Amino acid sequence: MGIIRFLIQALLVAVLLTGVATAQTVIDPRHDPANPAAKESPQRHQMPSLMENAQQAILEDQNAPSSTRTTNTGMKGMKGMEGMKDMPGMTTNAAPAASTTESMKDMPGMTTNAAPAASTDDSASAASTPSVTLSPLYIHVLINHIPELGLGSSLFALFLGLVFRSREARRVGLILVFLCAASAWPVLRTGQKGYNAIYFSIEPTDQAWLDAHMRTAEKWIWAFYVLAALALVAIVCPLKWPRSEMTLVLMVLLLGAGTFALSGYIAYLGGRVRHVEFRKGPPPIVKHE
Repeated sequence: MGIIRFLIQALLVAVLLTGVATAQTVIDPRHDPANPAAKESPQRHQMPSLMENAQQAILEDQNAPSSTRTTNTGMKGMKGMEGMKDMPGMTTNAAPAASTTESMKDMPGMTTNAAPAASTDDSASAASTPSVTLSPLYIHVLINHIPELGLGSSLFALFLGLVFRSREARRVGLILVFLCAASAWPVLRTGQKGYNAIYFSIEPTDQAWLDAHMRTAEKWIWAFYVLAALALVAIVCPLKWPRSEMTLVLMVLLLGAGTFALSGYIAYLGGRVRHVEFRKGPPPIVKHE
């Protein structure tokens, strides 16, 4: 019984010693010969000693006279830096940090000049302020529907005054016909001035439609002038000769209907310059005078 007890105690002691050795290996991998990390350079474990040396140098520098404090700290710091040069992953060259700004210049989208930032507000304010230029082409786009849709509405108002036998309605209709027919002149002038501005920036097919639009308007502009003159006569003459009013109103309606159809054709040609989806054939051929 004594021998068995002794063997059991010896076995327990051996197991306990094996557990202690295993725990030391887990806690500190350097004691494990099979661990590749144990074969690394011992320079990795020099960091605590270097930190202690740096702290000691700082304490000594604080106790040293002010005339020698900077020199001693610099020398000891240099020794510490020399020791850190041999450590993997450590660099002590501070010169690249000074050239960080220069290296940022080569990066796309990076700039180190602060002057353009000051002009950002100026550009933002300029962009927020819309600029409207009343060019001839812009004005032409604004008023080109007056001789067409405006004239049609005026003729309809004149027709209603004739149907309901209202002299006041007929007079208002005649005034509107006169204004809409006379507006053909500024529409033509602004179109002529904007012709060269757009002609060389469009495709050849678009240029052909623009030529047809311009030449037709220039050829038949006289019809609008005649209608405006006739409407003016229909407004003034009945003041002295009341019986001439109905005849003049009928003449304005007939000539106005033809002029309205002509304005629709001119607008048809002008709309095809930009609206390709409305084209159903080639542009009409016009002769250049």
